[in-house]
Amino acid sequence: MSERMERRKKERRNEIMDIAEKMIAQKGVQGMTMKEVAEKADVAIGTLYVYFKNKNSLCAAVNARISKQMRVIMEEESASCSNACKKIRATTAVVFEFREKYPDRWSAFKELLLLNYDTENINDIYSNNDFNPEINDFQDISDENIRDLLIEDKKMSHLMKDIYRQGIQEGCIRSEIDLMPTIIFMRMALFMALEPLPYAQRMLEAENIDPEHFLEVALDLTRHAVRPQSSKKR
Repeated sequence: MSERMERRKKERRNEIMDIAEKMIAQKGVQGMTMKEVAEKADVAIGTLYVYFKNKNSLCAAVNARISKQMRVIMEEESASCSNACKKIRATTAVVFEFREKYPDRWSAFKELLLLNYDTENINDIYSNNDFNPEINDFQDISDENIRDLLIEDKKMSHLMKDIYRQGIQEGCIRSEIDLMPTIIFMRMALFMALEPLPYAQRMLEAENIDPEHFLEVALDLTRHAVRPQSSKKR
């Protein structure tokens, strides 16, 4: 394939993902159909399936692209910070700013985070690697879009793991924490604080608790959860 054709294929793939992302933001994952995506992208439905073998695959590609955009910004912001505590605050701020700057993209992202993906032999990969697979281990996943999403998740975990390890060395993170479960929990907690589930939203409304205040409390709790008892505010 010529360089020009390869570039056009990549452009067309991104155009399809742009359409799918907008539809997911407006209608949710259930409201987005491959038929409508093909129509709006002005491609035959068969051509669409050349790029994405099913709806699950298309959703994974959109999810991976948004995740990568957010991670790259986090890497840039954290690189300018002098210590791990500032890096943690900076990466958290990126999520807030991303939600404000790209509201439609965030709407699609939160829908996609709730979707189950067909990850094939992912359990075998994790069990054979002590629950800590390297990025290259995902190459056995046949769907390239699912694979890209798993790799992106892993890169985000690596980023946070490096920051937390630095924090342990600097003394602003408890040394006895189990890193990966802690990082996964912190990522989950941040998202749930930003986007409470319906039942949690009902409780907040019933108790007349402002969502922004709830978010502040949630963030304060997560910070204290990993901070050494004797550490001073940095």
